[in-house]
Amino acid sequence: MAERLIVEKFGPIKKIDIELNKILILIGPQSTGKSTIAKLIAIFRSLSFLMSPDEFEEYLEKYK
Repeated sequence: MAERLIVEKFGPIKKIDIELNKILILIGPQSTGKSTIAKLIAIFRSLSFLMSPDEFEEYLEKYK
């Protein structure tokens, strides 16, 4: 089963729907959300994603 990331109205990202393959290359102008996408992928793939809502909010703060 392929992984997919769908994001709407988050930081500089208006709307994306991308399939996450083994290799993902993010290319684009400055301030378009490349780092935001990379951070979201890291967060959601992390094993510590399985935590309480309060702990998850603290974790999100870590990634700013």
